[in-house]
Amino acid sequence: MFTRKKFLSLEKRKRFLVMAQVLEEIQESLIKREEFISKIETFKLYFKYFKDSGIEIPFSAKIVSRDLDIIFNLKKIPYESQEYLEAVNNLYHEFLELSGISILEREFKVRTKDRNFPLYKERVPLSVILDNIRSPFNVGNIIRTSEAVRVEKVYFCGYTLYPPNKKVSKAAMGAEKYIDWEYYENGIDTIDLLKNKGITIIALETSDNSVSCFDYSFSFPMAIVVGNEEFGISHDILKKSDQIVEIPTRGYKNSLNVSVAFGIAIFQILKQWKGS
Repeated sequence: MFTRKKFLSLEKRKRFLVMAQVLEEIQESLIKREEFISKIETFKLYFKYFKDSGIEIPFSAKIVSRDLDIIFNLKKIPYESQEYLEAVNNLYHEFLELSGISILEREFKVRTKDRNFPLYKERVPLSVILDNIRSPFNVGNIIRTSEAVRVEKVYFCGYTLYPPNKKVSKAAMGAEKYIDWEYYENGIDTIDLLKNKGITIIALETSDNSVSCFDYSFSFPMAIVVGNEEFGISHDILKKSDQIVEIPTRGYKNSLNVSVAFGIAIFQILKQWKGS
């Protein structure tokens, strides 16, 4: 714990980082139901030091004032409530951003610091082809899932956005740094390239010829193709594919978001690969 003199001697961004770290500790203690009151008092003290220094804290949103009121117990919100935890989390991200540290980098640092990474060196013999996916959020989500599974490579085709792209990176939570990827203007060229290497091409699409991904036996190495959110995979690519698989649905709309469908299919593929 810093004294007032020591805290105020820190560079401004370092002060923000210290306060973010205290909020992170509060959040972890709340989740684990450990003692946290002393940590809240520490945050209050640092906040008072900051205010006493006469430097205005440049918060990015008005909602921060509400969150501060909750933390300081001015609204009498129970500590064990979801609202209190969300207030702590909002402030954590706010102070982290003020410190100049990328939230994305911070999240990855927290999640990977204890991993015995050599266990994950082996990649799944599976590539991913994203053909004409318009939404950067769908692209980012698929990248994040691909990194989690540890696929061989991701191929961005057509007008699919690819790194570096701010919106894609935000949705991917920085996972694009941990995948191998290439961009090709034409999805057909990508498929021809992979088929010449002996890689099986599987299209994820609902069609008259598609079979359930839960009933199909995947062979490796393979590549899975996902297409446009509105129009799906082009007819030419479907003709080039070795098999078309679908996610069985029971609703009226008979469709899923492309990144959701991808997540379901890729873990079914992973399950089969691990079983083999």
